[in-house]
Amino acid sequence: MKVLLYLFLKETIISDFLIIKPSSFLTIALLCLISACSSIQTRTTADQSSERVSSEQGIINTFNPQGQLTLSENIHSISLKRSGSLGSAPIIELTRDHQLELFFETLGFDSRQFQITFSHHNPDWTTSGIPPEQFLTGFQSANVSGGSMSRNTRTNYRQFRYRFPNSEIQFNKSGNYMIRVEDGDTGNLLFTTPFFIKENIGSVTSSVDVIQTPRQQLRTSHISRTRYQITDGVEQPQFDLSFRMVQNQFWGRAVDPDETDFSSPDHVLFETSRAQSFIGDYEFRTLQFREISQTEPQINSVDFSESMPIIYLMDDAVGDNSSPFGSFGNQQAGATQNLSADYATVWFRLDHQQTTDEESEIYLVGDFNRWSIQNQNRLSYNSEIQRMETSVIIKPGNYRYKYVVLEDNRINDLVFDDRFLNTVQEYHSFIYMRDLTRNYYRLLQTANFFNRSSD
Repeated sequence: MKVLLYLFLKETIISDFLIIKPSSFLTIALLCLISACSSIQTRTTADQSSERVSSEQGIINTFNPQGQLTLSENIHSISLKRSGSLGSAPIIELTRDHQLELFFETLGFDSRQFQITFSHHNPDWTTSGIPPEQFLTGFQSANVSGGSMSRNTRTNYRQFRYRFPNSEIQFNKSGNYMIRVEDGDTGNLLFTTPFFIKENIGSVTSSVDVIQTPRQQLRTSHISRTRYQITDGVEQPQFDLSFRMVQNQFWGRAVDPDETDFSSPDHVLFETSRAQSFIGDYEFRTLQFREISQTEPQINSVDFSESMPIIYLMDDAVGDNSSPFGSFGNQQAGATQNLSADYATVWFRLDHQQTTDEESEIYLVGDFNRWSIQNQNRLSYNSEIQRMETSVIIKPGNYRYKYVVLEDNRINDLVFDDRFLNTVQEYHSFIYMRDLTRNYYRLLQTANFFNRSSD
């Protein structure tokens, strides 16, 4: 469009003055109208992308932190873990040689190129305002291309890995971070995911008290408690330090402990109150399958008539203690990284026995969709089988998941729990210090600990 406008105006430029012929006003107006329509179309496409990202906007208690997004339906099996550590949280030390490994796959045969950038954040995941040139040493972005092609699969896909920090990108500040992955050709943002870099300053000990409380219908509650040994450089701990606690790596549900004790000169105690206590018997359903086969115990049937196989799982029921719950032990959660494993459309079906009314907004969330509320994962009622159902595209692997209800912009993730099960809960404590000189929050230390609901 700019080229057409330039060619038209070229004939009317005399001695650096623009002279417009009277008969040309209609032509110029037409060109401007076409250009405006093109601009509107571009904005509309971007807005549609934003609407998809904003599916969780307004929800009060999301599992994910502010800024974690998934924009592309073509990208699957996203994970970010410490390299060489199964099931670990994405936390590394600032001065160690630890690396994080980003893993994801794209459906299709075509080669892709991606650009990776980083952003620094405050403990509440608002942007810290520190530009990349102040927290990065080396390059400020990286390109990932090519990928490994799947082998002898019905559905073609490419697998991508990126490890960092590396020889080209190093971090010089601690804190909360987001990694951003953009399309290398269009510049469109595809997804973001959080991670943490700590300084490993000071020692931490943590514990959990188990109580029964009427706050959640007599369910077991956990009061998380941490003791942090204060080190040199923390001159006014009651003003400089802040704390966060997180259950089961749901970073969006971090709690600011409301009970702190700074009376000791060499350490500080912080814990959640009874009102803030975590659900001690929080439950997960689990899906484990090694191959797309009806011989798998949780698979009811498989349809191979489509190019991508369709799996129908055994029904999930409320109050059925025979359903598998818990962790995977030494096995890694998430999709298998085997390039010979195929993708499938997997149907989940819930017999909710009128636990909720038929108009309830029930969603499937889990490791396969990064615990996000997505419209395509909302359950609908199938009158032929009298079940609520939805589907996701996943590979064989180990997945935690839940059925949740969205009520008044709040996630109710306890309504379908069996209750009274002895479950294992994972906790993280974070100790931050406000650096007034450089105006950002340093992440001094973290602690990782576990507790069973009945311990």
